[in-house]
Amino acid sequence: MPDRSSIGYVRVEADGDVFSGALLVVDDRGIPLDFRYTDPVSPTKLERVLYGEALDVYIQEDVILGSLLEAVEEKPDIWVCEDRRVLLPLVRMSKSLSASIDSTSRAPLDSPGATVPMPEENTFLVQTDLMGPPYRVTVEKAEVLDKVVSLLVNLSSTMELLEPFNRISKAVEALD
Repeated sequence: MPDRSSIGYVRVEADGDVFSGALLVVDDRGIPLDFRYTDPVSPTKLERVLYGEALDVYIQEDVILGSLLEAVEEKPDIWVCEDRRVLLPLVRMSKSLSASIDSTSRAPLDSPGATVPMPEENTFLVQTDLMGPPYRVTVEKAEVLDKVVSLLVNLSSTMELLEPFNRISKAVEALD
């Protein structure tokens, strides 16, 4: 059996004063390989005073994202997130290929693998299949774009790329 590609989905959220996160690693068919989540984190009044403006970033990056990445046992070929603000901490902490990916309603590009630069730095429209709209993909640096596009095109041939984000939300809801 050939080596299977895998993709890791990361979600870090803030809901008022409550922070949480989860990640899901799936193979190229969307079959779960690893799932991790954090209990909700609510900073105390004292922590709010001591950390000031840095508190939200500290909790989201160091507490939530850091603990998720440390706990995961299945290391994917690529990590993806929906929130572009999570991308740089994800790259730094995972030391792995990472991208932010989001859906668009744009017309399809010419062919799978086609890219179009966007005005935002290191952000591109990426066509992963023949018919669907392209995705908005942001990478840390443009030099990794070809590898990211290749993985996303391969993965999208056997699974819906953004669907696992829905599974993360439902799994976290089921834990409540």
